Amino acid sequence: MIEDLQVLNNLSNSDHNVIIFKLVQSTIVKSSLCARPDYNKVDYNKMNDSLSSMNCDVLLKDVCVDDMWINFSDVLTCAVEGFVPKQKLRNKKYPQWMTRSALKACKCKSKMWKKYRDSKLRI
Repeated sequence: MIEDLQVLNNLSNSDHNVIIFKLVQSTIVKSSLCARPDYNKVDYNKMNDSLSSMNCDVLLKDVCVDDMWINFSDVLTCAVEGFVPKQKLRNKKYPQWMTRSALKACKCKSKMWKKYRDSKLRI
């Protein structure tokens, strides 16, 4: 973790010593690219056909409500994984929520602030 530790003389007229060391650290950079479901490109007709072809009576028969919910959510999750394509998230310098209109508004605000600041300096 710490290598090459050296304690040098006092710092100027102080009674404190100068310490020089080398910090050794390794980091793992994770890729921020991850996928999320893209619900705009779903083939809902195929998904509906797949879900309607299931026999819900067999799936939900003779089980308690909690088990019914688990079975239903498993079926729905499988349908989403099978029919909803994945969309890669962008990896840019702006956060995901920063849309073009929000970025344009921020730039406009910055430009107006500069104009205001420059006009106060002239007075």
